[in-house]
Amino acid sequence: MSFVRVLVVASVIGVTQGCTSLDVHSEPAPVAEQSASSVRAAKPPPGFLDFCTRSPGQCTASVQTAERPLVLDVKTWETLQNVNTSINRALTPKDDAIHYGVEEYWTIPTDGYGDCDDYVLAKRSALIAAGIPESALSIAVVFTPRFVRHALLIVATDHGNYVLDNLRSDIVTWDRADYGWIKHQTPVSSSGWAFF
Repeated sequence: MSFVRVLVVASVIGVTQGCTSLDVHSEPAPVAEQSASSVRAAKPPPGFLDFCTRSPGQCTASVQTAERPLVLDVKTWETLQNVNTSINRALTPKDDAIHYGVEEYWTIPTDGYGDCDDYVLAKRSALIAAGIPESALSIAVVFTPRFVRHALLIVATDHGNYVLDNLRSDIVTWDRADYGWIKHQTPVSSSGWAFF
C-alpha cells in the first residue's frame, strides 16, 4: 500500500489524534503555488475554527493574498531563528486532553504549556509582532511516520518555504522536514485551507 493511501486511510479512521515528539522520516509532498482552479479545498481543523471564533483578529491571513514574497535577508532569518528557538524553549509540551480537558484546543499559550498547534500559534503571533507579514505565514497539518497528526508553521519567502517546528531547533525548507503533508492554509481555497 502506498504512503499516500495509508495517509488517506489513517485520516479516515482517525489515527491522527494529538501531537508528537519523535524522530520523523517520510516522503513529503511539494509545497507549490496553487491557483483557485487547481486547489482541492480542505476543511479547516476544528481546533483552528474554534480558535478563530474566540480570537477573530488572529485569523485574517487565511483570507488575505500575499502581495509579494517575504524577502529572506539576514534580519528576517535572525527573527525566524530567534522566535523559533525562544518559543521552543519557553513552552513545555502538554496534551490538550490533560491540559484543558478537551481533545483539541488551539490557543496562544499563556501558562508555559501547549501542544504542537499552540507552539504554531505562539510563533505566528510573535512573528507578526516582530514585523513579519501575516500573509507570509501559514499553518500546515502533517502526519509523522507513526501517523500522529502534527501542526507546524510555514513561512513563505523569496527563497522558498521554511518550516518552524517544535520538534526541531533548526529551520529547514519544507522538503527537508520529513513529514507526510496533509493540508495547509491558503487564500486561494474557498475554505482557506487546501490539501497538498
